[in-house]
Amino acid sequence: MEAALAQRDAGAQWPAQWRLSQRDQVILRDGFERFTAGRGQSFGDAVAALHAATVANIIAGRTFFLGQIERAPIVGSLISGIGLVELDAGIVVVRCTTRGAPLQLGGFAL
Repeated sequence: MEAALAQRDAGAQWPAQWRLSQRDQVILRDGFERFTAGRGQSFGDAVAALHAATVANIIAGRTFFLGQIERAPIVGSLISGIGLVELDAGIVVVRCTTRGAPLQLGGFAL
């Protein structure tokens, strides 16, 4: 499984300082490709693309409400805590932990 994930992720990379797992990188990349291929514009489009990518890459994969920043919902993985949120700066990738506020990693773009 990991070899297939590594092979699929041979293209553009998310910033190394985000310290994403190989699986999260693949899912975010797939989600971003689905979002842009579908000419996604809204946060709802981004969440739908992320969900489709999760289902395509993980058996029985799901996305969940992880929390919020201000009044904006964060949707993503309960396992890794990686999710998406819509802020004034646009759609942002965040890392949620049980310790403190979500960490904004950067924009949902490659």
